[in-house]
Amino acid sequence: MKIIGKIIAIPFILALTILVALLCFLTCISGVIFGVISSILGLGGIGLIVTGQTYIGIGVLVIGVLLSPFGLPALAECVTGLLGALNEMVKGLVMS
Repeated sequence: MKIIGKIIAIPFILALTILVALLCFLTCISGVIFGVISSILGLGGIGLIVTGQTYIGIGVLVIGVLLSPFGLPALAECVTGLLGALNEMVKGLVMS
């Protein structure tokens, strides 16, 4: 019965491995793109605050922080890490 479970788990391992590799690549690319966009939004937000449009400037700065490497890309890295840990756990179960 254990053999059947291991055979059934192999396609899930393959799918998780491909998914984690794809997500790592996309996280890296999106981190660079979001970093550039957040820099532009940060400068724009500061410019808006200086010109007197405080509320809009603060909103733009908040969006810039969400897109910075400390916002959404960090969340994506966390999810990718969790999927990688799940993949390693399933591999460990199949190999034992």
